[in-house]
Amino acid sequence: EIIDDTIFGTEFVFDDNEYKTKLTGNHQIENTVNAVRCANVLRISKEAVKQGVFNTRMIARMEIIGTNPLISVMVVIMRAVQRLYATF
Repeated sequence: EIIDDTIFGTEFVFDDNEYKTKLTGNHQIENTVNAVRCANVLRISKEAVKQGVFNTRMIARMEIIGTNPLISVMVVIMRAVQRLYATF
C-alpha cells in the first residue's frame, strides 16, 4: 500500500511495516519489496532493513540537488559535459 509518493521519495507499507525510500516510481517499490524479502530470509533486523531502505540512493538520470527553488539535474548529461571539458 502506497502512503505517499512524491518526487522526493515514496512511503509504503509492506508486510505490516512502513518503509520510506528516496527512490521514486512503482518499479522501485517492487525492487525494494524484493530486497526486503531477501533481508527477511537472511534474518536481518527490521530496523536495519528500514534504515537501509531509507538511506539507499541511486544517482541515475536525474537527481534533485535543491528544493528552494526545486533544482533537478540530468546527471548523465552533466557527467558527459564534465568528461568533454576534461579533454581540452
